[in-house]
Order: sequence, then C-alpha cells, then structure tokens
Amino acid sequence: MVRKLVFKYPIIFILLSINSLLSFSQKYQFKNYSVNEGLPGRFIYTINQDHDGFIWLGTDKGLCYYDGFEYHMTYVSDTLETHFPVSSYETGSGIIYFGFNDGTMHFTEGRNLKQILGIDAVRINDIIESSDSIIYIITQSKGIFAFDPQNPESAFEIQNPIEDFLYCAEFTGDNKIVLGTQNGLSLCKLDNKVLTVIAESGELVYYKVQDIKKSANPDLYFIATEDNGLYVADFKDDEIVLARIGEEELFTRSRVQSLMMDMQGILWISTYGNGLIKTQTDSTTAKVLSYEELNVNSGLTGNDIKTCYEDYWGNIWIGHFGNGVSVQSTDAYKFFRPGNGKRENNIIYVGEYQGYVFAGTVSGYYLFDLATEKIKSYTDLAASMNLERITDFYLGDDGSILIGTEEKGVYKRTRQGRTELLYRSDNNIENYITDIIEEAGYIWLGTRGGVISINKKTGGRRHFTTSEKLPHNYINQLVPGNDGKIIVATESNRLVMIDPQNGVITGKAIIYGGAKNIFQSFDIDNHGKIWGATRESGLFCFEKDSLWNTTFRNGLYSDNCYSLLCDSRNNIWIGHQKGFSLYKQEKNVLKTFDDIFVSGAHCNENALYETSEGYILMGTSEGFMIYDPDMDISNLNPSRTNILSIKINDNIVPLQDEYNLPYSSRYIFEIDFVGLNYADPEKVYYSYSMENYDTKWSDATYSRQVSYRLNSGSYRFNILSYSYDGVTDNQIKSFEINIKKPFWESLWFISSSIIILVIIVIVIIKIRERAQERARKLLEKELAERTREVIAQKEEIEYQNRGITDSINYAQRIQASLLPPVKKLNENFNGSFVFYRPRDIVSGDFYWFDTISDDKIMIACADSTGHGVPGAFMSMIGSALLQEIVNRKEITRPSGILRALDNEITTTLNQTGDDTSNDGMDMVVCEYNPKTRLLRFASALRPVILVMDGELYYIRGNKNSVGGEFMEEKYFDDQEYYLKGNDIVYIFSDGYPDQFGGVDGKKLKIVRLKKLIENIKDLDMDKQYKKISDYFDSWKGDNEQVDDVLMMGFKV
Repeated sequence: MVRKLVFKYPIIFILLSINSLLSFSQKYQFKNYSVNEGLPGRFIYTINQDHDGFIWLGTDKGLCYYDGFEYHMTYVSDTLETHFPVSSYETGSGIIYFGFNDGTMHFTEGRNLKQILGIDAVRINDIIESSDSIIYIITQSKGIFAFDPQNPESAFEIQNPIEDFLYCAEFTGDNKIVLGTQNGLSLCKLDNKVLTVIAESGELVYYKVQDIKKSANPDLYFIATEDNGLYVADFKDDEIVLARIGEEELFTRSRVQSLMMDMQGILWISTYGNGLIKTQTDSTTAKVLSYEELNVNSGLTGNDIKTCYEDYWGNIWIGHFGNGVSVQSTDAYKFFRPGNGKRENNIIYVGEYQGYVFAGTVSGYYLFDLATEKIKSYTDLAASMNLERITDFYLGDDGSILIGTEEKGVYKRTRQGRTELLYRSDNNIENYITDIIEEAGYIWLGTRGGVISINKKTGGRRHFTTSEKLPHNYINQLVPGNDGKIIVATESNRLVMIDPQNGVITGKAIIYGGAKNIFQSFDIDNHGKIWGATRESGLFCFEKDSLWNTTFRNGLYSDNCYSLLCDSRNNIWIGHQKGFSLYKQEKNVLKTFDDIFVSGAHCNENALYETSEGYILMGTSEGFMIYDPDMDISNLNPSRTNILSIKINDNIVPLQDEYNLPYSSRYIFEIDFVGLNYADPEKVYYSYSMENYDTKWSDATYSRQVSYRLNSGSYRFNILSYSYDGVTDNQIKSFEINIKKPFWESLWFISSSIIILVIIVIVIIKIRERAQERARKLLEKELAERTREVIAQKEEIEYQNRGITDSINYAQRIQASLLPPVKKLNENFNGSFVFYRPRDIVSGDFYWFDTISDDKIMIACADSTGHGVPGAFMSMIGSALLQEIVNRKEITRPSGILRALDNEITTTLNQTGDDTSNDGMDMVVCEYNPKTRLLRFASALRPVILVMDGELYYIRGNKNSVGGEFMEEKYFDDQEYYLKGNDIVYIFSDGYPDQFGGVDGKKLKIVRLKKLIENIKDLDMDKQYKKISDYFDSWKGDNEQVDDVLMMGFKV
C-alpha cells in the first residue's frame, strides 16, 4: 500500500470495521517466472537489456536472454556452465558487459558473448564508465581494472591503496570516484591510473556498502548498505556527509542489495526480507516523500530481492534470490482487498461519494481515499438495519444513499446517517431489487418482477411488466437514455426502453437466431451508440436501426458478460468471470486481461464506474480494481522486431545480412522472428515479405515463423512487428539471399545451344521440304477425285439439315413463348436478373414465376434431364404441370408443389418399375411474401444461395429429384428465412458450375461461383447480370458449352 510520510489531512474513522482495516491489502499485476517457466536458475544476480530489446538475466546457472516466450542460454566456454554473472553494464553504444563470479569479463556481440582477456580477478562486483568512455571493473579482492572499449584486450590495473573488499563504485566528477567497501565508503581521486584516498566514512565502518546511485540532485548520491539501511551522501569539499533518507525502520534496518532509478524518477530498493520498496524522493534533498512495499502480500513470489531493472517499455523486472524473476508491466491497474472475508470483499457496487471511492458490499460500504490508497471508513448496514443481503446502491446528488435489498425493498440513508423505508411491495418478487437509478424526476427500480417508477414530487408509482409489453420481468439493469427514456437490460431480442409517459418502446433492429439474449448491462458511448453486454451472446452495439455483435470468436474474453462501461475516452470495458475485455474504439483494438485480479475473483454484475478524474473502478467477488490511465505507459513505445534464427534445409545458420549460396534445386528457408514487447508478447502481430517472391506484404499474423522454398535468384526478406494497438517503430529487419543460377542458364551455354539447334533445324527443314513436295503431288491427285464425291454428299446433307433446323427453331420460339417475361419479376423485387443460355437451340432448363396474390409470389428454377430437343420436351411438361398444380390445384407450399410434380411426372412418364425411363428434373421452388419478406423454398437436388446482412449462406436441398426414379416415398421439406432490405436470393441449374474452362480446362464448380457472388453481391442486379455473363464467357473461353445454363437472382 502507499504510505505518505507527510499527511495533509487527518484520517477520521467512522463506524470503522477494525478487522477490515487490518486485513486491507493491495495486489499488483506481476508475471512470475521460475524454472517451471523455462528460467535456467532460481537465483537472479543481474538484469539488463540490449539495444535489440532482449532481456539478459544473470542466474546461478549462467547467462541467458529472454524473447518474451523462451529463455536462451548463452555460452562462450565450458566455464560459463559452472560460473555465473553477478554484475552488468550497458554502454551508450549498446554493448553490455558482464562480470562473473570467477573474475572473468564478457561482452555482447549480437546475441553471442566474447571474453575480455588479461583481467586477473576473483569476482567482478560492479562495472562503471567514466566520462571519457573508459570501462572500470570493480573486483571483490583484486582491486580495479580498466580498458578502452575500442581496444578491450589492453586492460590495465589501477593502483589501489584500499585493501578492503570492493562491492560498488560511482564517479562523482572531477576524476573522483567513491568506492563501496566491506567497511563503508571511500572517496578517492583518480590520477594517471593511480587512486588516492581523500576521505572515508567513519559512520559506516563495519557496514558493507552494496550499491551507490546518483539521485535527481547531481550533488547527492544514494548509499545502500546490507545491514544499516539507506543513506544519502554529499561529497562536496572532499568530505563524505551522510544523512538518512527516512527515519522509518524500513529505511534504517533493511538489508539493501541494490538500487535502481526508473524513468519517472522513482527509486526502487531491493532488499532481503522486506521485498522491493518503491520510493518517491524529494528532487532536492533526496529524502523519502512516500513509498510502497512490494512483497508476497502484493503478489511477488518472495521477499528476498537481489536486483531490479526497468526496460525500454517501462516494465519493472524484479530479480529474486531463490524465486526466479517477476515482471510488473504497469502500475495502471491496482487491485485492493478491503476486508477479511467473502462478504467484506464482495464488491457489488462502485461509485464516487463525497470525494471518496464508494465500494458497496452485500452488507455495507467502504469509503476509499484514492490519494493515500487507504480505507477511510467502513459502514456495516446489514447489522444496523437488520438486512440479510444488500443487492444495489444509488448515490444521490444530495448525499443520500439508496439501498436495494434482496427481499425488503429500498431504503434511503440520508447524509446525516438516518435511514427510512423508501419502497416496499406486497409482492416479495418485486422487493428483490436489481438496480436503482434516478432520471428526469423519477426514481427507477429494477426488480425480479418488472420495473417500478416513482415520481419524486408526487410519490406516484407505476409498474411495468410483461403486461405492459416488457419482454421479461427479470430486470438486470436500468440505464438513462435520451429524452428521459430508460434502457432496460433483460432477456430480449431487441433494444427495450421505457418512456415515463408513453410506456414500453422496442427498437427496430432484431437479433435473429435461436439463442437467448439475456442483456446484463447497457451503456452509451460518446457517439451515441448503445452497447449491450449479454450473459451468453457476447457484446452488441446498436446504432440507429442496425446492430452488430462481438463474441469470443472475435477476441472477446468470454461470451458471458457481467458488466459494461463506455468511458470518457470512448473505450468499452466489459467485465467477465476471472477477467475483463477492453475495446479501444478509436484504434479498433480489443484486448483481454486475465492476470489483474487475485486468484478466483470474478467481475460482479454492473459494478463498473468511471470517476470524475477518469479512474476506472471495477467491483469483483474478491475486492475492487482501480485503473489509472495516467499510469498506463506500457504501450507508448512500439515493439522491437528481431530475427531469432534462420534454417536452410533444416540446418541452423548464423545470422548475417547476406547469404550467397551455390545452385541447388531446392532451398527451404525457415525463419523465426519475434516482436519484443514484454507487457503482452502474445498480442504482437507481424507482417513480412520476400522480395522477388511475394507480390505484397503478408496480412497481419500472430505466427512467429515462416517458410519459403526458393530457387535461383536474388531475394530480400523483410519483417515488421506491431504491438496489439497497432503501434510500430517502422524499423524493418531484413536480410538478402543470393542463389546462383545453374550452368545451363548461363549465357555461354545458352548461346552454344542456340547455334547447334539452328543448324539441326535447318537440316531437318531441307529434308522435310523434299519429302513434302513428293507427297503434295500425290495428294493433289487424290484430292481432286474425293472433292467431287464430297460436294455431291454435302448438298444432300445441307438440304436435310435445313429442314431439321427450321423445325427446332420453331420449337425454340414455342418454348420461349412459354417462359414468363423477366420484367414481370422486376415489378416485385428491388432488381432481378435471369441468365438463360441453352446449350443447343432449345433447352432442358426452364424458369417459371407468377404472382398468386398480393402476398404471394411463386418462383421456380428447373433443370430437366438432358438438353436439346429431349430436354425441351421435359421442360414443357414441367412448365405445364407447374401451371396446373399452382393455378388449378392451388398448391402453393413449395414442398407440396415438388411432391405433386413428382407424382405427375411419375404418372405421365409411367415411371412405376425398373424398366421405365429415368427422366426427371432437379429444381427449386420458392414462395415469397413481399409484405412480411418471408422466403419459403423447397429444393430437389439444387442448392440455394442467400446473401443476408451482407453474409453469404450456401443452403443444400433435399437429396431426391422430381421424377427420374421410382420410390415409395420421396421427402421434400420447406426452409424459411425472413429477409431484409437488399438481401439477395440466387437459384440456378448445374450448367453454370459444371462448365469446363479456365487456364487448366477444369470445372468452374460451386466454390468459384460462391466467390463470384461474394465479389458482386453489393452491385445492382443489372450489373450483377453483366458480371455473371462476362465471367461465364471468360471461363468458357474456346471450350464448348457442356449443358444448358440457367441462373436467377432477385433482391428484396
């Protein structure tokens, strides 16, 4: 918890629950890693970060680096497997130096280590850098060494008069250096590789100094001792002047191990036994202003902290001595447990009351001070009012509190603490209060028995239930809408509101589907859109007369939503069990959180609130969470893109900027990459391209690996990463690949081959010319004789063919006259088309439609057995029988039409046994009601494609044809859909998808047809007809048409 050393206001306890205050605890967002998560060792000695963003950890098992997913051990020699780094330092050029417990010194070169030779030491405790970029190595018992990073092999020893163990050091200016020893501090002057002691600290004799860090004041330094706490030191006038930074025992007796100043000027103190102390100090005096203790009670895995480090993104890495490493991603989210039991920690309501956070429980309420992060008071209402369970609160502008109960109605508690009954019903179900609000002069109560409105002036009541057109009496929440209307959260398939004067109003947008939609919570965003959270169907957004749905499949934490809030930054907060979702509308980013709460906590119903200062409060079953947007800096810096490894034909190769490879028939490149962002590494996504292979950058993907099969040529691989909210640094990581061509593609080989080929061709041509001349003369003689015979036969065949063709053309005119005009279909729909193309002159495919009444239009699309003249006979039989069945027998239900038509064809063609014909037809019959927009259809072996709400649906038909086979009973059923404006229906024969064509001469198939419809569905129907016709001709090309083609489309 935060502790202020100087209090501006006294703390007053009113009706204080002592047990609650004693048990008050604060939880932080930590990610804890140990050997079970892949960390090599449990003891962490040093932490650093390179310029690529990798975190380097010195453990008791050696040195490793972390990429957000895996820990990679780094070796330079056999000694590194038994010895480990205890200190590290990153220079301005990005090189990290590591000092090991065996006295060896190493530095990073990429992700590899190199050793610096010539240093005779036992243990390197600290590494510092002077103003002229010389690196100084502080060894425990062998003094001080130094070297120039430009020539690390030229290390030299500094003459040191101090015979004590050395643990740390810091430059103080003017060639002065202060050393932390086994027995205090020594201020020395460095001159020409020689140290001279200027002053020593008598106050710290016998105290081991573990670390020295500069404060915000350049003249003052923090001094950390292992057994005597912390000091601030002033080294002016060649003296050591010490003072305590704080008088609390935490600062005078802690076993401090190391210090770290973060980017915000916060001092982090690592201790053995007291965990990590986060300290705000005065920028002038370096004295403690406030502090927080981070320990096992805060979520850490242990209280022995060796070191801590702040990375590029502001994450705090905490190195434990025996419990691995912990990472605090942000201070923005804090979790508080105010009580010591289930009831005391079950926060069902959060709000703002008299300048404090109001946290209501099932038995009372807490007042919480945001400034001090302390409980101001707890009021036990259950005991004083004899209440079994409180279900809701409402905080009035006049300081009053309305209290909803489980069975006793609503009470009002005045600002002075007096309590009176506000509402109670004779019906107990109406006394179970689920929500309370005030709006436009009315008090509104949500109950399990409907909605109650109470006029504040007259006291008049009105009860809204299913009798007043509410869809359900169980009310989950009431939310103020526009113009004094109240939005009602209950079980419903549309938006429900109550007008105090006009009663229940329902929205026009309807949620279709069989699932129940139990709305738990509503809120309105800055743009006037209404958001609704449901119990099982995810999140809905209502905008005017339209709506859309977001579910678990779209990235929501869960489809079960307990609470909802639209904050002032237009973010949408959704509470779930054991976590919550956050949708940032402006960036169109949906993020989920499951590690903020304490174990077992779940969001309570409608317990979400934004304070006047922009804090987000969330009540859970185990306490409450507070989000401070000003502290959320975790995503200000973008992710850093890195290539982890490259495999060529399953062999790992060293990382380099260019790969030059000899010719091979196959090179398989397997590339692993990562975008470093330790706050949420799983949500980093990537886009990549291989130049001269890919035509464009890839779509966004979360995959961190890609493979390529490359032939000869020159390529360049590029990769870029993005943090979850789309932020990138635009620093593309890339490498080049050059694969030599085979010898047969070389210029000399091609030139020689061309010359030889030309000579061969010339010789062959000459030989063939002589042979062809002889054959030509022989053929001319034979041709003259045959020509005379062919001419005579041709004249006879043409005469007969003209007679047959004239008959078929006449039959075609008869068949065309039987088909209804297409413009009649346009009169009943918002556009339509009929793409009708017989393979021969006459067709076996036919269509039929008719308006039976004002509310009934019949449409049929049929594909008869065969094509040409036989098919035309079948189509005319089918068309005639349809007319009789619909108009004379008055059968209009599509399934009934198919059964009747099947019987008629079976009877007409005598299909009653095994030796009869199998002629029949596949068809779709539709019945459409233009008033209700109900589409009912039945199908025999033909599918139907519907475009509803812009989505394409492919619906299969029954597996029986009309006629064609004798069966005791065929099954045809109806399918029904309610259409909306601009929905489209497509019905068609098999001629279109069965057409051969394309580059490979394959069938067009249903898959390509669906893709075509997906691409043209937003065009008007005339343009769709043109696209369908052009696509068919383009696909068919020079191939013959294989079947009659019929395709119909009509738009509602």
